[in-house]
Amino acid sequence: MATSGNSIRTAVDLDNLIKEYTYFEKVMRHTAQENSCLEKEVRSLNKQLQSSQEAEKLSIEEAGKFKAMVDNLQRILLQRCDKEEENAELKSHLTAVTEKTARLEQEHKTELSEALKNHKQEIQRVRQEELQQNRKVITTLEKSLQGKESQIQQLEKQLADMSHLHQTEIVKLRLEAYSCVKKLVPFSILYLPWQFDEKILKLQRERNNAKAQAGQSFNANTDIFRKKLQFAKAEAQKEINSLKSQVAELERKLTMRQMPASKRKLF
Repeated sequence: MATSGNSIRTAVDLDNLIKEYTYFEKVMRHTAQENSCLEKEVRSLNKQLQSSQEAEKLSIEEAGKFKAMVDNLQRILLQRCDKEEENAELKSHLTAVTEKTARLEQEHKTELSEALKNHKQEIQRVRQEELQQNRKVITTLEKSLQGKESQIQQLEKQLADMSHLHQTEIVKLRLEAYSCVKKLVPFSILYLPWQFDEKILKLQRERNNAKAQAGQSFNANTDIFRKKLQFAKAEAQKEINSLKSQVAELERKLTMRQMPASKRKLF
């Protein structure tokens, strides 16, 4: 009984062992399959990991690029903000300068208008003064010119009077000589015939001497007066020409001052 019991127990154990072995074999096959699947998954995961690492590397590089771009954009934005602030300050300053410029322009226009008004009045006053002064100078020069012409006429009259006086003296001397001859000739014929020729010669010499002296005196005086007259005429003519030149110059200046500025530039 014990032997049969042992035999049954052994058979049962073998069956269990076979079952367990079969189960273990199934488990091992399943485990091997799972290991194979896991190895495939591991290889796939390794590939994915490698791809992920490469992607991560690329992402890091791109992130660096993006960071550089962001930094650059931030710097640009900061500069833009600074520029906007600077532009705002410049606009404010420009507005203030524009207002100040407009105010200064208005003040300048007012001052310029006042200055032009005063300048025109001053120019008119100066022109009137110069006109009056030039008229006085012209009047003075005309009077001086008339005086010089009057002096020339007086000198010419004096020369004519001196010439007439010397001619009268010559005629008078001739008459006196003729009267003396007339008185002496009868007496010489009646009482002193031998003195006739001597008296005649003496009278002729006296008459010749008188003529010579009168002629020399007349010629000398005539030359003196002629030279004086010529000198006076020359000096008077110089002064007349000078006065005429001054009058012409003053008239030209007066005409230029009375002309408009646009026409004055043509000269």
